[in-house]
Amino acid sequence: LLLMIWAVMSRPWTSYAEAESFRDTYLELLPLLHFNYSAINPVAVKSLMKAVGLPVGELRKPLTSLQGEALARGIRIVQELGLDKKYGWKIAPVSAVAA
Repeated sequence: LLLMIWAVMSRPWTSYAEAESFRDTYLELLPLLHFNYSAINPVAVKSLMKAVGLPVGELRKPLTSLQGEALARGIRIVQELGLDKKYGWKIAPVSAVAA
């Protein structure tokens, strides 16, 4: 999903500038990381993938997808990070998802 960003975060640091780059990237993605762990794995991730139109299988029972404001929060994070524009995702308005 965010392969180039994760590449920055996973590269070993060889300088202070690289450590700063990691920190800045990590802090930028922190809201998305918090969202990903806001529900039992893989509920938040699969719900958000489905909302942005990525192919994703159904959750196994008894798990259910995020709905309403919980899912809308994840969509807002994706939009604030600009991931929808970067990857060309067509996302329904947050108000439609939260309803």
